[in-house]
Amino acid sequence: MSEPRTTTCPFCLNGCTSGVRFNGYRYEAYYPQEGRVNRGRLCPRGNSASIVIDHHDRLCRPVLDGRDITWQEAERLVRRWLAEVRPDELVLVYGRGRSPQEVQLLHGLARQIGTPNLVCGHIEPENSLAARLEGVEIATLEQVEKAQKVCLVGDVFSTSPVISSRILDSRYADRKNRLVVIDSVRTRQSGFAHHFLQVRPGAEPFVLIALAALIDSKLLPEVRIDHLVQLAGVDAAGLKAAAAAIGSRSQGFVGCALHFGRVRYPWLSGMCAQLVAVAAKQPFLGFAEALLPAGTMQFSALRKAISTGRIRMVFWTGG
Repeated sequence: MSEPRTTTCPFCLNGCTSGVRFNGYRYEAYYPQEGRVNRGRLCPRGNSASIVIDHHDRLCRPVLDGRDITWQEAERLVRRWLAEVRPDELVLVYGRGRSPQEVQLLHGLARQIGTPNLVCGHIEPENSLAARLEGVEIATLEQVEKAQKVCLVGDVFSTSPVISSRILDSRYADRKNRLVVIDSVRTRQSGFAHHFLQVRPGAEPFVLIALAALIDSKLLPEVRIDHLVQLAGVDAAGLKAAAAAIGSRSQGFVGCALHFGRVRYPWLSGMCAQLVAVAAKQPFLGFAEALLPAGTMQFSALRKAISTGRIRMVFWTGG
């Protein structure tokens, strides 16, 4: 058994502490109890880390047309290919799994090569959570743990199963604490809610604007709450009860997760969730597995450029 090494789980943005050790014939993962974020727990993605390390299909060296080649061969090929294309015929694409620091390096590489084509290939709706309303405070882990009122938009539990334990701990810490869930699907998370507002698919912005107006009438004085309630398909009395819970003076936060097939306007839903946080004077937390900065070229523009033959070479890094 080798000396265990503590590391950080790479599969999402939570930064959970995990450990890796070699037991004589394979690597295995373990979970230190002193881990600040996950306290000795890992989600299913983190639990698969040891499988990834030992998987027989794991890519450990360059591959050309299905066969392994050396790093020296790969470098020679790349240099030759770069010499055969103009900078505007080259595109760099980055996706899931890249850190902000790695994206900065890719921006530097694009400038060095001279290409204006840098594309973010991560098009999950959660990337919309990178946008922030002015003045919105980002909730800390300590604020999550001490929250007496929580408003969750979307299925936060499935997006961040480790942090969900913190939310449940705060929910049951005091009988007076309140959990409000807004979603178009009745998930496992909704079963823990004191107030569950099930909206029509894609209607989250309507109910969030109405909720903000109920919490702070001065923020949105001309909003027709009855009309928004009808559009969202929620119960007016339930909405008022949720607004009373979120608008109380106790400490809490507003959390938001976005999923394809359930959110019609991701950017708008994220902004409206933050609007509720502004109305309630509470911090906001966007739950996502990856948040990547935008590139200099839209992904749709890349598809068009490739189909017209303007792009002759693609460097793609990340999922």
